[in-house]
Amino acid sequence: MSFKMPTRRIDILSSPGFLISLWLLLLNDFYLKPLLNNPLTGKLSDFAGLFAFALFWIAVFPGFRRGICITVALSFAFWKTTYSQPVVDLWNSVGIVQVSRTVDLTDLIALAVLPLGYYYANQKLSITEAPKWIHAFLVLIAMFAFTATSYRTAYDDYDNKYYFTASKAELFQKIDDLRLNYFDRPLTREEKESGKLDLEIPSKICSTYFDVDLEVIESGGQTVVSIKKLGHRCPGRGGDRAKLL
Repeated sequence: MSFKMPTRRIDILSSPGFLISLWLLLLNDFYLKPLLNNPLTGKLSDFAGLFAFALFWIAVFPGFRRGICITVALSFAFWKTTYSQPVVDLWNSVGIVQVSRTVDLTDLIALAVLPLGYYYANQKLSITEAPKWIHAFLVLIAMFAFTATSYRTAYDDYDNKYYFTASKAELFQKIDDLRLNYFDRPLTREEKESGKLDLEIPSKICSTYFDVDLEVIESGGQTVVSIKKLGHRCPGRGGDRAKLL
């Protein structure tokens, strides 16, 4: 008995479902997020990105639809927790392309789109077969869309210190009080216990976010906040380091 690999479903890449989700991902990340900067745009990226990402790999390996959806779900859940930070740090230490992500467990609601992707990929898509060069172009666009939202330019040598008379607990409470109109999320228990924070702060430089890694300790009756890393997603602004800092 021989095992035959299923034919690749490249037609999925030129189907309406994949094209719409890919277009939404690019539109949201490069236009709507900088323009609106609200929770809806953050969730839209997750929904559109997961749907397109799952369909992309199902098109390449159609015989593993269920395994692909499960793997994507588990990987996304891991990526959205603090447990993935060592992986992020390890990758960024290589120095090729810096990546970042927001730790927000409410983003896991986007996993609901994966069963829809599985069902969609099971359908016989009645569309006109596109030329091979169109599929090749769509593959390049998809790879760019999947990686562009995680890109950042990081400054790892930004080690300024700030001193506060409030206790560490009081400072954390102030940060949580500000989160609805300034910070992206409440602090986690792990962050409060370790004193190591990973926050996104709105930038006035290019209508996007700064990724800021902080370390908070109590020393000599004061609370000391150290900025360990500062990253940004300002297109074309990498050389304007002084203004960004």
